Amino acid sequence: MPPSEATTLQRPVLLGLFAGVTLALRIATGVHEEQHPVTIDLVSWAPLEGAEAEAKRNGLAVLYVFGAKWCEPCKELHKRVFAEPMVASNLNRRFVIVQVDADSTQPESVALKQQYEVKALPTLVVVPTDPRFKSGPVRLEGFTSESLVTSFLSRAPTIP
Repeated sequence: MPPSEATTLQRPVLLGLFAGVTLALRIATGVHEEQHPVTIDLVSWAPLEGAEAEAKRNGLAVLYVFGAKWCEPCKELHKRVFAEPMVASNLNRRFVIVQVDADSTQPESVALKQQYEVKALPTLVVVPTDPRFKSGPVRLEGFTSESLVTSFLSRAPTIP
């Protein structure tokens, strides 16, 4: 029995409706993902309090990462550097890593921002705890590329 004319016309309409709903859902999902990105952070973050003592005890340098939630380059740094397994593994071996919220009014955070003269975000500051390093802290301001950050961190003074 051949399909009726009404059934033949309903199929394309239903397929078009299904395609439209699917497209709308995909667009909504994309907008949500853009506004709420999922970043897998593989870095082992240490608390600010006691970080330098822990670094000295373990023969490591401290890596302070100054950033803010509203800072787009900070988000890119986390997504493109700290979420990379090989980079994160290397950083976790060489540094005690501390994330410092540049918007914080906590006395410790404010003191660190002043001490290391943080004027741009993100700012990375490597503080060697080994007394053989006479040069003191080194810093990198801003985020332009993964290669620049990884190069800076690979050359940063840690263990001689």
